[in-house]
This record gives sequence, C-alpha cells and structure tokens, in this order.
Amino acid sequence: EKYEALLNDAKVVVDYAARRAQIKTEIAALAAAASLSVSGDEVFLDEVTGLVEWPVPLLCQFDKKFLDLPPEVLISEMKNHQRYFALKSADGKLSDQFITVANMVTADGGAKVKAGNARVVRARLADGEFYWEQDRKVSLEDWGKKLSDVVFHAKVGMMNEKVARIETLAVQIAKAVGYTDEKSVRRAAQLCKADLTSGMVGEFPELQGIMGRYYATAQGESAEIADAIRDHYKPLGAADSVPESPLAAIIAIADKLDSITSLFAAGEKPTGSKDPLALRRAALGVLRIVLQHELDLNLAQFARPDVVSFMNERLQNIMRDNSIRHDVIDALMHEESLVAAGKAISKIIGETVEPYHFSPKAIVQRAHELNLWLATEAGKTSLAAIKRSMNILAAEEKKSKTSFSSGFSDTLTSPSEKGLIAALKELDSRLRGNDKKPEMLEVLTAPIGLFFDREKGVQVTEEGFREARLSLLAAVRDAANTIADFSKIEG
Repeated sequence: EKYEALLNDAKVVVDYAARRAQIKTEIAALAAAASLSVSGDEVFLDEVTGLVEWPVPLLCQFDKKFLDLPPEVLISEMKNHQRYFALKSADGKLSDQFITVANMVTADGGAKVKAGNARVVRARLADGEFYWEQDRKVSLEDWGKKLSDVVFHAKVGMMNEKVARIETLAVQIAKAVGYTDEKSVRRAAQLCKADLTSGMVGEFPELQGIMGRYYATAQGESAEIADAIRDHYKPLGAADSVPESPLAAIIAIADKLDSITSLFAAGEKPTGSKDPLALRRAALGVLRIVLQHELDLNLAQFARPDVVSFMNERLQNIMRDNSIRHDVIDALMHEESLVAAGKAISKIIGETVEPYHFSPKAIVQRAHELNLWLATEAGKTSLAAIKRSMNILAAEEKKSKTSFSSGFSDTLTSPSEKGLIAALKELDSRLRGNDKKPEMLEVLTAPIGLFFDREKGVQVTEEGFREARLSLLAAVRDAANTIADFSKIEG
C-alpha cells in the first residue's frame, strides 16, 4: 500500500496514466508560455511516457538557419531520432524551439541538459541540411535509375522492376476509371519510388515520398505529379487519410495491388495473425481509396483470383463495421454468390458477363440498398415469397438429384402460371439495365403468392407439369440471383 508513495518520494511516477497526463499538461503549458503549440500525436506521447520515470519537460532551441529545410525533415529528425516534441507558431509554421522531456531535476534548472540537446540536434539537422543540398544536384529521374540496385523483395526482384509494373497497372486502372491524362500517369509512376536512392531517404527512410515531392517540385514537375509521388504511400494505417487527387489515388492503388499480387505469387501470403509484409493493410488501403473516391473499378481485372478473394475478405470487414447485416454480406460477397450472379445475368440478358466481377463500390452500394430494402414491409414480403420458391425448388432438386434450368413452357396455361411468367418477363426487361435495385423483385411478390395459393394456384409436383413448373421456379431463382444469393439471406 506504500509502494506508489515510496517511489514517488524517490522521484519515480509509477502510474503510467498519471505520468502521461503530467507530461501532456506540462509540455502544453511550456509551449503556451512561449506562444507556441505542440506538434505531436498520441502514439508519440505514449512512447515518450515510457522513456522517463520522473518527467521534466525543458524548452530548447536550435539555429534558425535550419528552418530553411523542409519542415518534415526537421520534425522527423527531432521526433523519430531524438524523441523531441516539435513546436509550431500560431500561423502553423515550425518554430526553432522544441521540447525535450528529461528524466531528472538538475541543480542548474536544466541548463546543461538544454545545451547538450541543442548540440545533438544541431548535428542531426546539419546532416539533413547536407543531404538536402546534395540531393537537389541530381534529378529525380537520375535517382530513379539507381532503383535497379534496390531490392523490393528477395523472391520478387528489384525496385525498378516494380516501378515498371506499377506504370503498366496504373495506365490500365486510369483507363478503367476514365482518367485520360496518360502522360501524367506514366510520369508519376516512373518517379514515385525514385527518392528511395536519395541521400536524405537513405538516412531517414520515413521521408520516402515526402522528399520525392520536394525534389519533383524543384525540377519543375507539375503539382499533381509531385503530390502523387508523396501521397501514393497513403493510407499508412487506419488513422491515415487516403490520397486526395485522382492521379495519386491511381498510383497508390497500382502500387498496393502490385505489392499484394507479386508477393502472393512469391508465396508470401499472410497466415493467421502473421502479416509481416503488411499486405492486409495494403488491401484495406486499396479498398478505402476505391470507396472514398467512388471509383467504379472491377478489381478482378487487375489481380489474381486469390488476391481478389483476399480483398473480398477485407471488404466484408469494412461492411460489417458499417452495420451491414451479416447475411446480406454473405449473399453478396461469397465467391460462389458472385459467380452465380454473373451466370444468372448472362442467362437473362443473353450476353456473356464476366463470371467474377468484384467492384467494391458497386458491392457496397448494393449491400446498403439490400440492407435497407429488407427492413421494409415490401422487402420482407418479397423475401418470403422468393425464399418459398427457392426452398421448394431446392428440395425437389435434392430429391431428384438434378438441377433445373429456368424456362417458360407452353404447357403452363393457368392464370397463376401465366401471371408469374408475365411478371418474370417484366422483371427480365428491367434487369437488362445497369441499375439493378432489390425493389425490382417486388413485381414477383403477388404472382408468386397466387402461384402457391391453395385455391387459385397450382400443385408444383403435379404429374405432367412438374418439370415445367420447377423450371419456372428456377427462373425466379435466377432472377433473384442477379440481385443477391437469397439462399443466404435469413427469413
């Protein structure tokens, strides 16, 4: 019971949360006294909290001449290499002052600690200044020529080969989404990894892309190309934003898809909870970019089947996080559902449709629509009618060990049969359009109800009519499959 108090007397703040809160409060107060604000994130604060026992924040300063360097260089050197908190003025510009968190109270009020840290940071910033001056003497294009000496992955090859693949893939993606500036796509792809061979990125790898943007701007590349070089690594995690410009989004998708595809081909698939190459993060990055930019992109055109399946799993997680019913996700996302939908559409419209069409934007939109529709009275009624048809059909197919193809036999002449046929033909004409909505299936609800009505309907298994009527129910199933695999929807 005396443990915490005794250690506190010995200049150790035992409680992590209390120590963290103390640091956060004191560095904010120290910065505010100098009319500045702290530049840092919560994760960095966590790290610093774990490095000290008795936190004593001290305000230090470096030579103002270093403010001529890109602010990212200064912040990286202070934060990632020295664990200093960078400070910003009211206008958002980086200050020549910073905060270090010492681990003890000194008799001189921290004067020697401040001086020591000033000397250390000067040496670090001088390194950055040297690389900044030297790197700009070489064009980004020439830096890129050295990528043949940079290994992307031992089982895949060199970075220059990856850049060539990114360029090819980016051009294909651009055409698919209607981005017409092919010259900019190729240029951005060719330069996106060039800064990896620069002195600055060699010393400070966390500045990859960031320095590429500065060097591209300095040599006269367009702002869009420069931004694409910087942003194609985004998003770096769940908390990071996606690339803003269409060009950057295209390069980012191409880069991540190539990484996933080439590493899958090399046998480097994630297993269980292990994902050392961050391929799950790359897949989520692709999906976030596609969804936030609302790109109508069929990823099955650009990736191996196992990669699409991998992306499929990640998209299901995204949809669950957005409160989509699990059975709706199953109905739309299982690979057999996607294949069945492609075959069903092909059969109805009389044209060959790619059997595995994986467009995240379209799938998420359909999921939201289906989710909302199933919550309506009309949706619930239609679901019950469709499920009844499919259950009877499935039972008969199991009994006879055969599958029935959809069709309209001339032998079906009763009012209930003719009514269902007419409804299916009306639905057929609607499904030929590109915008397939679950509400379209409502046209089948009443005719199906009449078809099964005890007095006005028919007996499906009646001798002489069984195959024709089961083919009619197969037509109901195929029509429903163009929207979703209703066998997986509960109800």
